[in-house]
Amino acid sequence: SSLSTFATTFYVPDKLTDGDDDEVVHGGTYYIYTTLAGDDDIITVDEFTVIGIKQLTPAEGPVGTRAEIEGVAFEDRESISIKYDGDDVNIAGGDKETESDGDFTSYILVPESTAGVHTITARVEDDEGEFQFTVVPSITLSSTSGASSDEVTVTGTGFGGGANIAITFDGSVIGEDDTNDYGSFESTFIVPPEVKSGPYEIRVEDEDGNSAEVEFDITAHLILSSGATADSPGYVGMTLTINGTNFKAI
Repeated sequence: SSLSTFATTFYVPDKLTDGDDDEVVHGGTYYIYTTLAGDDDIITVDEFTVIGIKQLTPAEGPVGTRAEIEGVAFEDRESISIKYDGDDVNIAGGDKETESDGDFTSYILVPESTAGVHTITARVEDDEGEFQFTVVPSITLSSTSGASSDEVTVTGTGFGGGANIAITFDGSVIGEDDTNDYGSFESTFIVPPEVKSGPYEIRVEDEDGNSAEVEFDITAHLILSSGATADSPGYVGMTLTINGTNFKAI
């Protein structure tokens, strides 16, 4: 007899309904059999793996991002474990075991880690899903507005590990520091003197080019001096001195 070939398409079912009892299709290995029409003799057997852990969202963000992992069609009440770069990470919300229908939605908070691609692995029974998550740099300020000579603390995450960072105010370097092994740092800087009121960019960049920026608003500031004291209060007609900083020139 001559050899013949064929090609066909099928959809992976939600349930197997051929036997005495319906079986829910869940993550794991299944077998696909081929027979001749009208014949029960099996010609070929192939393995097919159903991926039950289906997606991670989002796939990019700063440290602390709430990342969602979804899975479908497992056995019910199965434990879920999640690792970040091979280390166990707490499930911060959602399901810690599959629900009665075998589905789950779990959340983790991306832990302190360096800029770049990291691996998140979720496991249920013998099924494992692996995803890539890209950490991007992020900075926050202790205050988003202030005046000249104020001290401001800047905190950063998601930079290079053990990297030197430069802090710039409106393009001028006002401080340097180093990140820890996980790409995080905390540093302080003094707002430069004699800057006019308005928004300015605070930017942090490490030696590898990882950077983040936030806006800082300089506010005009008035100081009133009169020489009056509790023992010698002010009076009508006395001279007052008003000093202002960070006003815009006219």
